[in-house]
Amino acid sequence: VVAWSSDCSVLSFNESVAAFTAAFAGKIRITATAGELSKVYEIQVSATSGIDGVDNDGLEVIDSRYFNAAGIEVAEPSTSDGTVYIVVRTFSDGTVKVEKVAMK
Repeated sequence: VVAWSSDCSVLSFNESVAAFTAAFAGKIRITATAGELSKVYEIQVSATSGIDGVDNDGLEVIDSRYFNAAGIEVAEPSTSDGTVYIVVRTFSDGTVKVEKVAMK
């Protein structure tokens, strides 16, 4: 079982689901812990108070990394396997965005 935590006071976790309780922009550290093992991810976030749409401001995605619900990095899924993945995308300006993607 993986436990998630963060140094961000407005980011809460319910098992493997993360949600911001207020708008926040900046770098945060997220830690995945399984027993005595742990992995820290430093990410840049821009969480708003609502969703108006998805926009990457015309930036090019230069890298995408996929993680399963256990926090283990996996190859990019090639089929719709019904699994939910966390995708960490790096854009051409250096920004990083994290998304939850369901492969239906």
